[in-house]
Amino acid sequence: MTTLDAARWYLARKFCPIPIPYKEKAPAFAGWQELQIDESNVTQYFNGERQNIGVRLGDYNLCDFDLDVEEARWAWMEVGLDTGFIFGHAKNPNSHHFVYTDVPARTMQFDDPEPPEGMKARILEFRSYGSHGKPGLQTVVPPSTHPSGEPIEFVKAGEPTTYEKLVAETAARHTAAAVVLARHLKEGIRHQAFLSLAGALVRNGWHEEKAAMLVRAVYRVLWHEHARIDEAEKEVATTFEKHARGEDTTGLRTLSGFLPQAVFRKITQWLGLKEDAGNAPAAKTKALPEMIYAFTLKDRTIVMPELLIEDLLTTPGLYLITAPSKAGKTILSVQMAMCLANGIALFDNYKTIQAPALLLEWDDPMGNASIKSMVLQCRASRDSMPFYYIHPGDTLDPLNFADPQFAPYLEEKIR
Repeated sequence: MTTLDAARWYLARKFCPIPIPYKEKAPAFAGWQELQIDESNVTQYFNGERQNIGVRLGDYNLCDFDLDVEEARWAWMEVGLDTGFIFGHAKNPNSHHFVYTDVPARTMQFDDPEPPEGMKARILEFRSYGSHGKPGLQTVVPPSTHPSGEPIEFVKAGEPTTYEKLVAETAARHTAAAVVLARHLKEGIRHQAFLSLAGALVRNGWHEEKAAMLVRAVYRVLWHEHARIDEAEKEVATTFEKHARGEDTTGLRTLSGFLPQAVFRKITQWLGLKEDAGNAPAAKTKALPEMIYAFTLKDRTIVMPELLIEDLLTTPGLYLITAPSKAGKTILSVQMAMCLANGIALFDNYKTIQAPALLLEWDDPMGNASIKSMVLQCRASRDSMPFYYIHPGDTLDPLNFADPQFAPYLEEKIR
């Protein structure tokens, strides 16, 4: 297959091919980020002669998991994502995994903060949009030639699988964490370290299978095809069973003693783990159902729902709005909140009762539907409406809607 044939093959799959000099990894001209190639001009850039070919990332939310080291490929076997588009070269096979995400994803790099001597710091990159929120990266793809002279070849040449952005980012974080853990856990303390890791995971609300996947990934990095996967699962199962019985288990405090502090901080950041108290919580007595008779219902006070927005919202109540990305969920939510706060009809049609409204946004920084923009453009008064914004950046410990602290935080703000 010539590069011209390859360019047409990629165009047919809605990829944007980029011309690259032979045995090079980057374009040789400026402005390639805005280049638009189609059947009408493809021969201007690919003439069939020897050259490399790249694919621009970010178009249609295309992403590339670039596994820079062999250790990452072993960890990926457990915590990575399946996809139909995989390629690499002889010295680094299966190193590129293309996927789509449901919403735009920013490029993320994962480095070992204290790489052992002779090992690369860069573990992997999750590559897509650039720092400016636009396509700005590309990956050299088959049938190109690596700078080493090795051919870049497909392992799978099917369609990239689509995943939620959070799922894709989590796969990258867990892969990096498994590699760094394996690098820095010294022989002789690994068993205790795995038990303390499992203890930290169960206290942070991880499901047992998810925790087992991570520990299996560390085993793969350490022992490759000789890894005792059954032992990894046993260490996790034992810890989860002890925690369920309310018995003491080790956790992050113990794990921190086995690792350099910079490494420990990075791993807990990637895994989203929080410092624990060092002891398993005591088992709680469960409240049993109360048996009542039908005739006693007449003496009970039943709270009847009240319409907040005609035919749409009642109080008390909890509503979940679901729709595809960019379908207008944010716009509808803001409209309802503003109308309730001001007591005006929704869409000048649905009657409302004036009620307090609080907007709490987990915004997509690259999205077009910014609550800030909509609130400022609204014709209704917003002076007395509280507005809280959570930026999903790469901070050490950002609040997440799934965190146990979130519900108490929200209740406090509502009161």
